[in-house]
Amino acid sequence: MRRALAQSGLEPARLELEITESIMLDEPEQTLAVLEQLKQLGVRVALDDFGTGYSSLSYLRRFPIDVLKIDKSFVDDIASEDRQVLLTKAIIELGQSLNLKVIAEGIERDEQRERLRALNCELGQGFLFSAALEPAAIDEFFATSLRPPHAEAANHRLLPRRRPAARNTPRGAASRKCPSEGRS
Repeated sequence: MRRALAQSGLEPARLELEITESIMLDEPEQTLAVLEQLKQLGVRVALDDFGTGYSSLSYLRRFPIDVLKIDKSFVDDIASEDRQVLLTKAIIELGQSLNLKVIAEGIERDEQRERLRALNCELGQGFLFSAALEPAAIDEFFATSLRPPHAEAANHRLLPRRRPAARNTPRGAASRKCPSEGRS
């Protein structure tokens, strides 16, 4: 990975690798070691298809995850099933409380997007925004759809960007950061 980043000239923070829960289950200690090395390089890690495997909250605590991707199966019936709404809301709030970027996958209809917006899900992916593209069409997509291209280029913002909360620290007083603050 280090060599590939050096050869490409890509800033590590602009690379986001997706892993699934099943990878963490297979060889948790080896996976943890590899993920920690990637994080030391500055690479971002996304947990894909969250909620479909053997979801363990201990993985969110133990593994260096930056992004939580809500599986399409939670999004499919979100406009019509109350239980789906409650589960999806819980996943969104869990991710946000851990300062993780939360992305809903598989958004295909406007009512899904609107329901996710109402649940404060900031980012989404799916055919509603773009079908899968051939490699030759990707440059045109970025040039016409997204200005400027950035690390979240494949994700569509469902809500406006949140502004950092103002700190009420008296002038001259030292401010302290919680260990989880500043994760992105």
